[in-house]
Amino acid sequence: MPNFEMTFMAIASKNSFLTHEEAAEMLAEFNNQTGPGPRQTIEEIVLAHGVLTADQVRIISSGAKKILGLNTAAPTGVKPGTQRIPTQPAPAEPRPGTQRIPTQPPPSKPNPNEPIPGIRISGKLGVGGTATVFLADDLRNNRKVALKIMHPSLAKDEKAVRRFQRESTLLVSFDHPNLVKGYSQGMMGPLPYLVMECLEGESAQETLDREKHLSEAHALEIIQEAAKAIDYMQSKKIIHRDIKPGNIYLLKDGQVKVIDLGFAQEMGVTVSGEEETTSGTVQYMSPEQARGQLDLDVRADIYSLGATLYHMVMGETPFSGSDSVEVMAKQVMEALSSAGMKNKRISKHMHYFIERMMSKDKDLRYSTPHELVEDINEQIDGFRSLEYRPEEGQRQGSTIMRAMNVDELRGDQKPATRRLPTPSTTRRIQPPTSGGTPPTTRRVDTLDDLKKRLKRK
Repeated sequence: MPNFEMTFMAIASKNSFLTHEEAAEMLAEFNNQTGPGPRQTIEEIVLAHGVLTADQVRIISSGAKKILGLNTAAPTGVKPGTQRIPTQPAPAEPRPGTQRIPTQPPPSKPNPNEPIPGIRISGKLGVGGTATVFLADDLRNNRKVALKIMHPSLAKDEKAVRRFQRESTLLVSFDHPNLVKGYSQGMMGPLPYLVMECLEGESAQETLDREKHLSEAHALEIIQEAAKAIDYMQSKKIIHRDIKPGNIYLLKDGQVKVIDLGFAQEMGVTVSGEEETTSGTVQYMSPEQARGQLDLDVRADIYSLGATLYHMVMGETPFSGSDSVEVMAKQVMEALSSAGMKNKRISKHMHYFIERMMSKDKDLRYSTPHELVEDINEQIDGFRSLEYRPEEGQRQGSTIMRAMNVDELRGDQKPATRRLPTPSTTRRIQPPTSGGTPPTTRRVDTLDDLKKRLKRK
């Protein structure tokens, strides 16, 4: 037959006064009491730990005695040698002209599933390098949200905390349909957190991992929508600096959203530290980022968007290497493989877009994301809306599929593309002057030279 203590704990845990772990811990402490002194009752133990209030103890104790058939008036239900809970004397009447100070109720124990008031955690969405993202309910606004909390191990890393808070501030202040929306931010003890829009879908990288590559029509749809987000950020004087398939989210309803502004930087502001200037993912990094240049603008994001487009239609990144230094060196020095793109049978339109977006000279790229979007619409004959429809993507009758179908481009028929503009000034190596002193020229590195310089950095 269960004893009083076990019945007490069973009632407390079943009615959610205590968790199963807390109940087991209190019961173990009761059973492990040793020494010559009087043993504490189970009621005294839970009160001492502050896990139950006096009223809760009274109600649970009364229920346990009724279940066990004990007389609630008599001091039974307590094992011999244990001590009863002392009754509280009735409060004395205050003297005339005096005022009784009201006693404060004991503080309620914080709910581990509601670490932030009004935000209740219901599951875990994922773990990243700097934070854990939870699925949560915004009780005040009655909506599902994602709660991003920094890892405790990074709480003392000032640079990581500053970057997290900068991203949170940007996402809360920004409002664009192609950018993930931040709702609120704050501190949970020493840890910064961000409450943001909960996205249902997957990243473009996850889609590529499963499907290997995307159709040209679908890829251009994604690029156009992501470019709109980058254009909005440019209007706020912000560049993303880490555009890649993993930071482009494809929602189940067809929307495209750019996420993760952890490396975002204000244009025209010099950042401190070399590490900051080369932030990004090397497979999609612009040449000027790889060099560590400070004067970055939106054309760096356009290059990364071009590398993303290349990956989506080719099924591989533009450059690869044995380590990140080699890949960065290729981003600076090595040209795209035209033969490789032809072997993949991509259309001449697609070839043109990629070459323009990924030009090593940023002056030859699209100057703005808006110009890129307009050129996509302009280059696809008869196509003015890139709304992706999967059911149409499988039919030859689809306008965009006809426009992007390589088989329909005859060998003697060229698409209506614009020639890349020739820069007004070109850099060329000058021979030494007759006086023997060479003029001031820019040294042209070999790939090996550049790799050595990047490793020294």
